[in-house]
Amino acid sequence: MRVLDQSVVEKPDRILVTLDKESFKQLQRQKKTLRHLTKTVTWVLPRIIMEEDVGFYRKVVAELAGKGFRQWTISHIGQLQLFQSSRKKIGGARQFPKGRPIISGDYTLNILNSLGLRFLKSRGIDRVQLAIEADKESLHRICEQKMNSEVGLTVYGRPPLFTARLTPEFFKYNRPFISPRGERFELVKKWGQTLALADKPFSLLSQLGDLKESGFDFAVVDLSFVTLHKKEMAALRRLMKSKGKGRSHNSLNYFRSLQ
Repeated sequence: MRVLDQSVVEKPDRILVTLDKESFKQLQRQKKTLRHLTKTVTWVLPRIIMEEDVGFYRKVVAELAGKGFRQWTISHIGQLQLFQSSRKKIGGARQFPKGRPIISGDYTLNILNSLGLRFLKSRGIDRVQLAIEADKESLHRICEQKMNSEVGLTVYGRPPLFTARLTPEFFKYNRPFISPRGERFELVKKWGQTLALADKPFSLLSQLGDLKESGFDFAVVDLSFVTLHKKEMAALRRLMKSKGKGRSHNSLNYFRSLQ
């Protein structure tokens, strides 16, 4: 939650914070009032929740919802069940004491067509990030059929390329390795799991204008696993202010085809 204490590029509409034991402890140490944080923070549930941690998340989701945090992002459709425990019996019926939670969907829901959007909307999820690995043509087609849903896209970050439960001693963490195609990656240990990350963030920041014209409603800059020193933040600010239409070295599949 260190991003809460510094100016990150520009003032965002919301600040997304992954909910885990570490960030929950940091919240408890925050000097800012919870009222201020409830207006700015969206809690993001982890992409993988092990069975032994389900109890922790049931308890913490209910506690934070009771304190007025209403903005949430789920990473798996089954996580909707965590919000049932935050209901309390009021006037003979089980209700949310601080108002119904506003739930968004992360890109890990892998939405690649309008059927997925409509299914999520039927479950009360009106705001969702589309699949991060989709190409430009596929994304534009989904936007044409999005109906009343709000759609967004992660446009900058170092998303895990894979996540494994194994953390053997022979894994060399935080050291670069090169794939047969010459791509540079590193292994990182987080949440008791092994994550493989690209050595540098991907970026679609130069395509923000095109995404807006296509019908996207919001964009996400993911600073997880991104160094937040002054030099890197200054470079990110320049990148966001750039109005060029060029493509970055790493733009995932945006300029490719999934066919």
